Amino acid sequence: MPKATKEDKRNTRDGLNLAKILYFFLMPFRPNLLKTYMSVDCFTEVSIDKLKIDGIQGVLIDADGTMGPHHTRKFSPEVVDHVNKMVNSGLKVAIYTNAF
Repeated sequence: MPKATKEDKRNTRDGLNLAKILYFFLMPFRPNLLKTYMSVDCFTEVSIDKLKIDGIQGVLIDADGTMGPHHTRKFSPEVVDHVNKMVNSGLKVAIYTNAF
């Protein structure tokens, strides 16, 4: 079996380690570490199939400005349905906001 490279070790999804913590804290100071995974015009355009095919196991969604307008407390039925589809597909979903 080939020896794991530094890149392989950093990208493993098996828990936290020092390399992952340092990577997280260095991101604001090294924008080249940040990569856009997917860009869509509307939250409901996020392809659940693509997430699953690419091995994504969970999503962290900022409710404010992503799932609806800024400072909203109610979301459209389409958005709620899309979140439910994500959950039902087996994705782990966490929704957060700092707007309230």
